[in-house]
Amino acid sequence: MMDLESLNPYEILDVDPRATVAEIKRAFQIALKTYGPGHMATASIFTEEQREQILNKVHEAYNILMDPERRRQWDEILRQKGLFPVEAEPPPRPREDKEPPIPLAISRPRVLELQRKEDPAEKEEKDRRIRELVEEARAKGQWSGAILRQAREIRGLTIEDVAQKTKIGKGHIRSIEEDSYNFLPPDVYVKGFITQIAKTVGLDPEMIVPPLMEKVRRTRGPK
Repeated sequence: MMDLESLNPYEILDVDPRATVAEIKRAFQIALKTYGPGHMATASIFTEEQREQILNKVHEAYNILMDPERRRQWDEILRQKGLFPVEAEPPPRPREDKEPPIPLAISRPRVLELQRKEDPAEKEEKDRRIRELVEEARAKGQWSGAILRQAREIRGLTIEDVAQKTKIGKGHIRSIEEDSYNFLPPDVYVKGFITQIAKTVGLDPEMIVPPLMEKVRRTRGPK
């Protein structure tokens, strides 16, 4: 089982350090259901004693983040370690010659989507780099979650981007990228996670999933 003592309160609840109170409460409820008695995804991989330890850390993390002063202390610790997200830049001051409003026929999400469209040459370059990653891993026979991280970074995606698209928790994505599988649900769920992540970052699941699942089984050992 993952060393819970090495995780900060945000990691335990799988929330961003900038999470709102509502988001923290929601994450707390999800954690209680996930590691509580009778949950199918965790019943087969944790003993009752381990689940109790996890739930104790979940409650401790929740109490810290719901206390403004204790949360500020943790935020300061993370800032000193360079782990706290950089604050967003303040919005620019409005110009005197205000730009015309966006026509109602084009919604804001659609505008953002149009802005994000890649140049064909840029996309081809990213595809080439990812093909090289796969070929190198296959030639060396060295498969790891790092290939998912490298492909994600080549695509210019953050863990938050992948989590939003796949609906997989950020903590789970981070664990898979770091080959830290012992804190994840059973293999059948992990296989689904890897498949969805691979598709999102432009990797062929049929090529990536089998060797990564073999690594998962070797890492976890016999059950």
